[in-house]
Amino acid sequence: MKRRLCLREYDRVRIGNDWAPDQIPPSIPSTLASKLDRIQRVMRLDVLDIGRHEMRAKNFVGTIAVGGYSFDILPKIDEPRDLEDRTRLVEMLSLAGFLPNFKSGVADLGTSDVSLLDYFMALYVGHLRSQWRRGRIMGYHHVEANRTALKGKLLIPQNLHKNLLHPERFYTRTDNFTADVPVSRFLKAALRVVTDAAQRDNLRRDAEMLLSEFDEVADVIPQQFKSQQPTLSRQHARFDPVLQLARMILSTQTPDRSGQYRTYALLFDMNRIFEGYMTSLLRRYVCPPLGLRAEAQIGGRYLLKHDSGRHCFALRPDLGIFRGKELLLLIDTKWKRLNTTQTCDGVSQADMYQVYAYGKEFGVDKVVLLYPNPCKTNLQYQSYLHQADSSMYIRIGTVSVARSARETVADLINQVAEIVTPSPISTTPEVLAS
Repeated sequence: MKRRLCLREYDRVRIGNDWAPDQIPPSIPSTLASKLDRIQRVMRLDVLDIGRHEMRAKNFVGTIAVGGYSFDILPKIDEPRDLEDRTRLVEMLSLAGFLPNFKSGVADLGTSDVSLLDYFMALYVGHLRSQWRRGRIMGYHHVEANRTALKGKLLIPQNLHKNLLHPERFYTRTDNFTADVPVSRFLKAALRVVTDAAQRDNLRRDAEMLLSEFDEVADVIPQQFKSQQPTLSRQHARFDPVLQLARMILSTQTPDRSGQYRTYALLFDMNRIFEGYMTSLLRRYVCPPLGLRAEAQIGGRYLLKHDSGRHCFALRPDLGIFRGKELLLLIDTKWKRLNTTQTCDGVSQADMYQVYAYGKEFGVDKVVLLYPNPCKTNLQYQSYLHQADSSMYIRIGTVSVARSARETVADLINQVAEIVTPSPISTTPEVLAS
């Protein structure tokens, strides 16, 4: 029986008596809906809107596994294609910094049966196996013990305390060169999660086989790393992407207090993904060819000042585009879908007032509100001039999230070059009411 349900943002699911993922709309049993509701409360997330008869996804994407069932939530893209949409999401996560950017992937997204959770876990198992077999993480582990022979460094205060009546014993400390170090324990703990949570039998077998190579490493519970997570030395820097994946996998585990079922949830806010994705593309691939520089989350400006002299309401645009030290352009990203049938394409007044305040307070006359375009075709861009100050130019731009990153970069280069190059506005600007 198929145990995976793929949803898009804001898709609806009926809550009934049976599991029917292929119906339109799909249906899940009420007991499963109750478990999903509990996951939200434990994780303190507002991911799903769960009512008595219907459940609706929100703007979080990722995967949830509970009681042998899994739910993949993907970005809402026109003409949805399961494989292509998941590929785009993984690419966005990687470029936004939520997922390590491996040069080669070992997990197969080529079938619709592969859940996102299995995909991430297969990435982890494959790359951990590759790096571990190149050379394990080794380090010196301090071991203190009361011994019958003098071995290592004699700890005089402890020896006097413990062996005053036993002169034949020696309390010493030895430095053992071993793989049983905190980082290795952390990696093994994530591997244990894979053996429990993976839905594909071959993935669980691969994880169990790799676990046999960690026999020297002690088993620990992930909670032991909450206060201080292990770090890598320069010597083992090649394990850094694998360690990042291990942190992500361990964060998915949501233990059930009743012990009746285990749940795993790996969820991302699409607002943060879109912002990070655009930031990465502009900083690394769009601005350098144009001789520009992009900075994220620029600050230093406030909307108001309190009577006491304290500044209030910090202004922090998502991106600033610089030529040298000159700030040319501000960009603020919004993960919202525009609607060309509505007035001003559905751009909210609050968003427009926000970027207008950015431009005025930062002294920049060009500001862009950047929205996602859910299809592969370009949408018509809208430009606005302020009624009283014609130098204030606000542009509503879109970027396709259905295209590959390479195609998106080419589109962004054209958009940024058109805006920062001094030239008359080609379209007839609409007037922004003051």
